[in-house]
Amino acid sequence: MNSPSVVHVAGRTSGKAVASMVVAIIGALGASRLFGIPSFIAVLLGHLAMPETMSGAFAGRAMAITGVILGYLADIPWLIFTLSSPPL
Repeated sequence: MNSPSVVHVAGRTSGKAVASMVVAIIGALGASRLFGIPSFIAVLLGHLAMPETMSGAFAGRAMAITGVILGYLADIPWLIFTLSSPPL
């Protein structure tokens, strides 16, 4: 006999988590031309999305984590370049 299969229905996805990941990708692709602003926004949105995804109110924890990590990775070289350049 076939046993019934379990279907997992995900809840609503956090908009902040989605935005964090999308903006982080944009920031990583254009970090030098966009002055690191999208990456900073991605980190901020990712950190704001963490509590709502941890509580179970929304899905998208992996997207929030991806946005934070990618945002930090895109910001680090920009910060090093900015801080190491001589003042004008």
